[in-house]
Amino acid sequence: MKISDKKIYFIIAAVSFMIIIIGLGIGYNFRRSRNNQNVRLGDVSCSVVSGPEIVYDTEMSYVSDCSKQQTSGSCYELAGTADTSYCGSDDGVDCYRYRKYIISCQTIQTTCYKLEHNSCSEITVNGSSCSGYYSSYNACINAINCDAGEYKNGSKCDSCPAGSYCYGNNIYSCPTGTTSQEGSQSESDCIATTPTTTTCYKLENKSCSEVTVNGSSCTENNYSTLNACIGALNCDAGEYKNGSKCDSCPA
Repeated sequence: MKISDKKIYFIIAAVSFMIIIIGLGIGYNFRRSRNNQNVRLGDVSCSVVSGPEIVYDTEMSYVSDCSKQQTSGSCYELAGTADTSYCGSDDGVDCYRYRKYIISCQTIQTTCYKLEHNSCSEITVNGSSCSGYYSSYNACINAINCDAGEYKNGSKCDSCPAGSYCYGNNIYSCPTGTTSQEGSQSESDCIATTPTTTTCYKLENKSCSEVTVNGSSCTENNYSTLNACIGALNCDAGEYKNGSKCDSCPA
């Protein structure tokens, strides 16, 4: 036999031995976990109350894998193969030996956050995962995507108020001198406001006349009432005040 062939056989034998040792270790730890530790069964957390107790049965009617147990109660593991020696007086009948455990289970629940209609709400789900939901409030808020004409307000979307426009979760004010309707989506929705006008009385060339000015107040040399304008009228020498104007003194 070549040396290289011996090496190959040796490697194969070593690998096989390691697989056997690992398998035995896994089986030991599995049985030990049934006795001393909590057992995680999907969305259910179970702990062993008592066991194992060895029981016998002539049929394989018990659950042979305790990891399938989803509620509190009895759980069985197959321990060994069929053998007539376990049956006592039932000679010739095959019996099966089982490890029996009494377990107590409780459903695991987790607080998650649900995003629906652009609003985040807290919910409780069975299990330890927020699959399909969000594990934190901030993660849910960050996932909100408001429609155009809406803006993000905390954990929800609100309609854009008049005098502004909204998109990309944000709110913007219309430029000075313009306004918009509620729910506006862009700056192009902002339109010029109708100017406010005021009736005033202008003193010019020693005479008061009615004028209309932009804004809500009368500017310099404009008076809010006719009497105020007349009161400011100051005629020159040789003139006299005649109503809202100055006239030359008659001969």
